[in-house]
Amino acid sequence: PNMATMLGYIATDAKVSQSVLQDLIRDGANKSFNRITIDGDTSTNDCCMLIATGQADLPEITEAKGPLFDALKKAVFDVCMDVAQAIVRDGEGATK
Repeated sequence: PNMATMLGYIATDAKVSQSVLQDLIRDGANKSFNRITIDGDTSTNDCCMLIATGQADLPEITEAKGPLFDALKKAVFDVCMDVAQAIVRDGEGATK
């Protein structure tokens, strides 16, 4: 069938608490992937995950504040937006 599903995996080596990761990917997706519509509808079969390995030699990010959090948030949001724009740009039949 002529169907598509987006599976997005974003990884970082930062040490980040699960709650901060969840908030970051939710906010990043809401400002990017969740704004994509195809024929006036958003997709019901997409998935986007943010994975943190904790391998970086930096303090753990446990709160949504501070310079480490700000840098990670910008990076996650930039990746989400870049990929969302690529999906739209590369979509079959895309004209805009």
